[in-house]
Amino acid sequence: MKKKYFYFAAFFVAAFTFFGCKSVFGEKSVAFSLPEWDDSLGVGLEYWLVKTSDGRGEQSVLAGNVSRTVTLEVDFDRVTAILAYPITSIDANHNAPFFKPAGCIYPYQETISYLQGFSSEILWELYACNANYALDEISALAKQFNWQKFTQTVEAKYEEAEKNPEDKQYYNPWNCNHDTIFSGIQNGSFSTSYVNQAKSNVTSITLSDLKVSSNKQELSSCTSMLGSYVPENFAGESFVLPYNEQREFISICNGFVYEIFVTFLKKEKRIVLAINSIPL
Repeated sequence: MKKKYFYFAAFFVAAFTFFGCKSVFGEKSVAFSLPEWDDSLGVGLEYWLVKTSDGRGEQSVLAGNVSRTVTLEVDFDRVTAILAYPITSIDANHNAPFFKPAGCIYPYQETISYLQGFSSEILWELYACNANYALDEISALAKQFNWQKFTQTVEAKYEEAEKNPEDKQYYNPWNCNHDTIFSGIQNGSFSTSYVNQAKSNVTSITLSDLKVSSNKQELSSCTSMLGSYVPENFAGESFVLPYNEQREFISICNGFVYEIFVTFLKKEKRIVLAINSIPL
């Protein structure tokens, strides 16, 4: 019953909006709020790369590093994925932005947040991976799924983790099983349990753990590292990552940006590292 709720509730929300508020569907300019960048991360924000997709195509705009809003042309009658990538001073030598995007899903949200970047990425990929389907088909699938309930569930998981700090595991939605969520939405079997960060599937690491597990000298004088999910960098010295999946971190010291690729092998109970150094 819960799974069906995800798909049918979205219809009633849309119906209420149309008949109750008499909104006019179609293109409109909307000012979306951007997250505030915290320079205490140690890397400067150059600009925001903001991308949108509603199944008919993708658009990109740039917003300055002091911008608090970005105005986008969106269609109220189409579910739109909005992703805002923070492009920073360390991205010049990266093939892609290091930090995960913030995001929101329109018309249900107009505030772009880091927490909902994952939700918006799922919708983005739903459009991108179904390019061979008829536009009406994929648009119908996007509308039928209850994105409001999805984003609310992500928020609830985060708040639950915040209320239980003794668990010592920060809730990072990017650690959820992407493939399970994606296929569940496509085939109509999605469950709220898919956005759990199961303790049995993740572990926590610190820079000290990486130093101990590695005989490499590059990290010996480094005192901190950054993860790609911006909010987690303010949650303490440890980072949560899934077992057996590679995650990227960076550490800045000695005039270099060190790209640290980490995999924690669950069965062997050991960390595998690969490190690249890039001059600042």
